[in-house]
Amino acid sequence: MSQIPDNVIARATKKLSQAAAWQKYQRYLTKNKKFFDEQSKLAEQGKLSGYFVHDAGQKESCDICRAHDGQFFKFNPDSRENHLPPFHPNCECYMEVEKSRDAVPYDIKTGLIGEGATNTLVVAIINKELGIHTDWKTVAMVSEFPEGENAEDLSGRRTYVKASTLNVDREMRIEMGLIKAHLDPCIDKLLPVRMIWYIGKVGRGEEFDLKARAGSIWASPPKERAYIFKSQLIRYDAPGNILAGYGAAHIDIPLWVARGGAHAVSVISGLGIDDPVDQGYIEDGYNLYR
Repeated sequence: MSQIPDNVIARATKKLSQAAAWQKYQRYLTKNKKFFDEQSKLAEQGKLSGYFVHDAGQKESCDICRAHDGQFFKFNPDSRENHLPPFHPNCECYMEVEKSRDAVPYDIKTGLIGEGATNTLVVAIINKELGIHTDWKTVAMVSEFPEGENAEDLSGRRTYVKASTLNVDREMRIEMGLIKAHLDPCIDKLLPVRMIWYIGKVGRGEEFDLKARAGSIWASPPKERAYIFKSQLIRYDAPGNILAGYGAAHIDIPLWVARGGAHAVSVISGLGIDDPVDQGYIEDGYNLYR
């Protein structure tokens, strides 16, 4: 009896796997549509305001899942047709139903912006509850809201600033001590040598590229999308950029060289010029050392 070729077995296995994934997707979608219809009745009674969609935080999330992540939708036919997970086979997005809240313009526990919210009110609640001093521009920036949008325009959306937002002063002090120790061996070298050593520590994927440090609080995709550092709100990707500026200052690399290096790494990685916000955080770290 002749043996079945490996490539034939592989193709058959792939087709079976795809068929199983499609069947699972259909079952999940049918279940969610039934759940959606049940929740719609509660929404009509004023007991629910809508639902949030979240992806599972996978690094390989597709564009559709990333576009829906954190978005708020009402229970209506358009949402049922176009914004109800799963969006494709193997999709791991899920719904989070939001109960109606009586005249709560901003809920610091969840970051939810409600009817009647204003920039001033949201900022006042955040400053009082977190014991910091921030402004709407910073809240909008760390929450990745479109530039120029105000709280009045964002009812049903969430900020990334919550009662649970982490204060990372202690963690950053430790990281600053570590990066100084790692850079000390090159501190008396010529500038080109210092630059090579520096890039080997803070470059993309290196030890002090904090987002790439698996298992840490900094790891990407982030569990927290904003932090508190020195009584200020910072974006989730700020700590690594602050450290880059801090380390450059420690070994006397000029700020313009450090910022230019970040631009170069970003361009080489195919991401275009470096984000101006990232550039600002590098400067903040540099000035912090000085």
